Amino acid sequence: MAQLLLSDVGEETIRRLEKRAAVHGRSAEEEHRAILERALAPASEPPAAVARQLQKTTVNGGPEDAALSSRMDGWIPVPPNGHVRLC
Repeated sequence: MAQLLLSDVGEETIRRLEKRAAVHGRSAEEEHRAILERALAPASEPPAAVARQLQKTTVNGGPEDAALSSRMDGWIPVPPNGHVRLC
């Protein structure tokens, strides 16, 4: 397997990396690999496609809901209580 050497990495970055590795119960080297693998993994479905699929399965599930969800790209769904908190 190939090796990768990084130079000129800031002390703060190294400290955060080591802390993150400890939180995940890994060595710093294992954490390096995990970060690179996750960052370079093939892209998953676009968020809008995932949102539409969730709406199809979690709202009433009827054809009307499926048709509505296909027109909702960019909309923020309102929760059942009707309260929306904008930050």
